[in-house]
Amino acid sequence: MNTATLIATEVARVTNVPVREILSARRDKNTVVARHMCIVLMREFTPWGTPTIARALRLYDHSTVIHALRTWSLRQERNPLAGRIGQARAAVSRKLAKQREAMRIHAEANGHVVS
Repeated sequence: MNTATLIATEVARVTNVPVREILSARRDKNTVVARHMCIVLMREFTPWGTPTIARALRLYDHSTVIHALRTWSLRQERNPLAGRIGQARAAVSRKLAKQREAMRIHAEANGHVVS
């Protein structure tokens, strides 16, 4: 599972907003909060710039990504659903660590030097 899919899946789980809605053009409050949560976590867990994050979320352009990053702290104050980002962050972090460990084990098993 790639990082974008992992993040969207975990955000969907903690917000109860399906991934298909996060990736859609819907603009109801909960969908927007979930989408913005994905954006913040993608920025945190990947080296991607705003255009790449926009493509991963099927957005028209990267202006939504920029807006989400600028307004996230305010959104957290105003919407209780946004407060669940900690749960999503912890789950993504755990799953990415498991993926890295699995890759390390696989590399060692195949005779590759792992640092």
